[in-house]
Amino acid sequence: MWILLSKVVGWLVYYVLPLCFAVAVLVGGLGAFYYLQDNRGVDVDRNRAIERFMEEEQRLLAVRQELESRLSEVRHELTEAQMQLNEAQRRAHRIRSALGLWDRLFASREQRERREEELARAEEQEQEASARLREMEERRDRLADEVESTERSIIAVRTNRAELDSGDPDLVHYAARSWETVRLPVLVGLGMLVAGPWFFKGTLFFVWAPLLRLTPAVLLRRELLPAVRGSSSRVSQSVELKPGETLLIKEKFLQASDEGVRRRTKFVFNWRVPLSCLACGLVELLRMRNPSEKETYSITLSTQEEPTTELALIDVPEGGALVLRPRFLAGVILPPGQRMEIRRYWRIFSVHAWITLRFRYFEFRGPCRLVVWGKRGVRTEQLENVTRETRRARRTNQSATIGFTPQLQYHAVRAETFWSFFRGRNPLFDDLFTGTGTFICQEIAERQKEHGAKRLWSGFWNGIMKIFGL
Repeated sequence: MWILLSKVVGWLVYYVLPLCFAVAVLVGGLGAFYYLQDNRGVDVDRNRAIERFMEEEQRLLAVRQELESRLSEVRHELTEAQMQLNEAQRRAHRIRSALGLWDRLFASREQRERREEELARAEEQEQEASARLREMEERRDRLADEVESTERSIIAVRTNRAELDSGDPDLVHYAARSWETVRLPVLVGLGMLVAGPWFFKGTLFFVWAPLLRLTPAVLLRRELLPAVRGSSSRVSQSVELKPGETLLIKEKFLQASDEGVRRRTKFVFNWRVPLSCLACGLVELLRMRNPSEKETYSITLSTQEEPTTELALIDVPEGGALVLRPRFLAGVILPPGQRMEIRRYWRIFSVHAWITLRFRYFEFRGPCRLVVWGKRGVRTEQLENVTRETRRARRTNQSATIGFTPQLQYHAVRAETFWSFFRGRNPLFDDLFTGTGTFICQEIAERQKEHGAKRLWSGFWNGIMKIFGL
C-alpha cells in the first residue's frame, strides 16, 4: 500500500506539478499580454483622466456653492414669507373678531362696509402670503435636491480619481480573462496527455500488432547451414590469437594483450556500410594481428565502463552464417588472409517488415569468430525440429535478441500482456524462432533509463536503428 502511494505521489510530483506550473505560467503570461494591450500608453491616459476628474470636481464644487447660496437666500425669503403670512392671519382674525354681534346691531352701515372691505383685503393678503410661502417651500426642496445630487456627483468623481491614482490592475479580471481563452486548449491537452498514451498504445496492441498473423515468417536462407557454436559468456574473455589471425576490436573492450601483437588502427569496420558502422560505433577499431608463424598470443577482452556487460565468442564455421544486429558486435577474429564477408538483406516489400519496422538484416559469413556483448550474459540456444510435421518454436524478448542463423524462420509476435507493454517493461513484439538452427540473446533486455526529452530522442534513435537492422 505504501509503495503504491509513493508511486502515486511520485507521479503527481513528476508530471502534475510541472504541468500546473506550465498552465500557471501560460495564464499569467497571457494575462500580462492582455494587461499591456489594454493599458498601452496607460500613464498618459491616466493623467488625462485624472485632470478631467479634477476639473469636473472643481466645477461641481462651484455649482454646489452657488446652490447653497441660493438655498440660503430662499430660506431667508421663506422666513419672511412665513412672517408675512402670520401677520396677515392676525390682521384677518382681528377684523373678524370686530365684526361681531355688537357691530351688526349698533355700528353704522358705513362702518360695517369699511370693516368688510378691510376684512377682504386682509384675506387677500393672507392668500397671497400663503401662495408665496408654498412657492418658497417648493424652491427650497428643489435646491436641496440639487445640492444632494451635486454632492453625490462629487463623491463619485473623487472615487474614480482615487482609483486612477492607485493604478492597481485587476488581477482577478485579467486572470479570468486569460483562463477563458486557454481553458479549452488546456483541457483538451490534459485529456490527450492522460488518454493519449492509453489510446495510442491500445491501438498498437489490439489493432496493429494482430495484423502479423496475416503475414508469413521471414526466411532468409532455405538450405541447412553448418551449426554455429557459442561459448559461455563472461565479464572477461581470454582470446587465443593463432599465427596469422587478425582481431578487430572496439578499443573499450581491450583490457590486456601479449607483447608481440602488431597493432594498427582501422577507422571503419566495413567501407561498404560506413554510415551503419558509424551508427553502431564500429569505427576507430584496433586491428591486432599475430605476425608470428608458430606462437599463439593471448588477448584479454573486457570492459571497465559497464559492469553488467559480459562477452561471448561465437564460432561461425566455413559455410556458416549468422544474422547479427551489428550494435552487439564487439569484435571479430579472422583467419589468415580472410576478410569479413557481410551480406545485407532488404525486405522493403514485406508486410512483416512494415508492421515491425525492420527492413534490413546483416548476415556475417564464416569462417570467423565473433565477439558479442550482452547485459548480464549472452545465451546461445539450439533449436531442432522434433519431427518433420512438428516444429519447435522458441519465443524471446525482442530487445534481448542479438542474432540468429539465417535458416531459422523468424516471426515477430505480439507481446503476451498489454500491461507489460504499456508500462514499458516489454516491447510491442516478441521474436519467435522456428526450425533448426541457433539464436543468440542477452540475459537481460535493455530498458530506457532516460526521462523527458532524452527519452524521446533515445526512442527515436532506437527506432532508426531498428529500421536499418542495427
